[in-house]
Amino acid sequence: MALTPKQLAAGTLTNAVATYYTTPAAAKARIDAFSVVNYSGVAATFSIWLVPTGGTADNTNLLVKDRSVAAGASGRILEAVGQWLGGGGTIQMSASATGSITVLASGIEQTAI
Repeated sequence: MALTPKQLAAGTLTNAVATYYTTPAAAKARIDAFSVVNYSGVAATFSIWLVPTGGTADNTNLLVKDRSVAAGASGRILEAVGQWLGGGGTIQMSASATGSITVLASGIEQTAI
């Protein structure tokens, strides 16, 4: 088994649900750290889904729903730490305002040798 530390997701959220990370088919991934920053001048909200392969973002895989982040604030998403995604699983996210919230998630990908 090989464990590879990786940046799993990074980017600026849009107001539409989008995929920010996809686990390779022959691997699984564990989230070890997850943070958000609202660099805009007004409060904004965000949502996170951990979607299994072949699934869609819905209430069955919703991790965080409409969490508010004050203008200029940052925070850690403790609910994500320790979560696993199987091969083909995705981290999907959205924000209330495009270009207001950035995310950074890191962890490990586990593959067979």
